[in-house]
Amino acid sequence: MVIFQGSLLFLFCLLPVVSFRQTATTISVIPPCPRETDGLRSSSGSDDGKVSPLRFFNSAQQSFDYFWVTADGQEVRLGQLADGASIALDTTLGHAFRVRDGQGKLQLEHTVASPNDELVVRECMFADTIDAASLVPGPSPYDWGQGQTQGVETESLPPCPTATPALRSSSRGGASTLEIFNGFDQDAGTFWVDFKGEEVPTDKATDRNTINTYVGHAFRIRDGEGRLIHEHLVASPADNMDVKPCTPYV
Repeated sequence: MVIFQGSLLFLFCLLPVVSFRQTATTISVIPPCPRETDGLRSSSGSDDGKVSPLRFFNSAQQSFDYFWVTADGQEVRLGQLADGASIALDTTLGHAFRVRDGQGKLQLEHTVASPNDELVVRECMFADTIDAASLVPGPSPYDWGQGQTQGVETESLPPCPTATPALRSSSRGGASTLEIFNGFDQDAGTFWVDFKGEEVPTDKATDRNTINTYVGHAFRIRDGEGRLIHEHLVASPADNMDVKPCTPYV
C-alpha cells in the first residue's frame, strides 16, 4: 500500500513537466491562408499618381514571389522575397499586389490604401492541408504552460522589465546584424515585434545567436511560460542584445 501511494505521488509530480513540454512546442496556431479575391486589380487612387512607398517584410521561414496585379487583373512578377528579408516598392494608392509561394499558392494580397503601407508576410496554412485539428485554438506566446524557471535563484535577481505598450518595429533604417547573448538560464523564445505591435515568434534564444534584421526593428525575449525577459530596439547596423537573468513578473 505504501509503494502504491508513492507511485501515485511520483506520477503526479511528473504530470506538470509533461504538460509543459507539450505546450512549449506549439507557440501559436497557424492561420489559414487567404482566398483569392475575384476581380482584384489595380486602380487609380485619389492621390493623382503620387508615389506611395510600400514595404514588405517576410517573417515566414521560406521565400515567396511577389506580383503586381495590373488594371486588367493580370499578375506581373516583380521579384522574390527571401526568408527574413524586407523590400520597399514605390507605387501609388489603389495598386494591388499578391504574394505567392514557390508552387503558386496565395500567401497574401493587398491593395495600397494609405501612404507608407507596411505588410508582414506570415506563415499560413493552405486550404488543401487544413484539417479540423489544425483549427483548434492552441496556446499563445503568453500561455505556454505551467513549467517553473529552473537553475535561476529568482529571490536574488532584479525584476524583469514590463512590456512597453507602444513598442513596434519601424522601417527607418538600413540592414543590421543583431547578436543576442542569452544569460537567462533556460530556453527562451525570441519574438519580432512587427509594425503593428504584434509579436511574431522567430526562434529560440540559445546561448548566443545572430539575427539579420534592420535598424528600427523591435524584439522581445520571453521565457518558457511566455513571461517577458527582455525587449530591444535595434539602433545600429551592428547591434547587441544582452539578455541578463531576472525575476519574471507572474
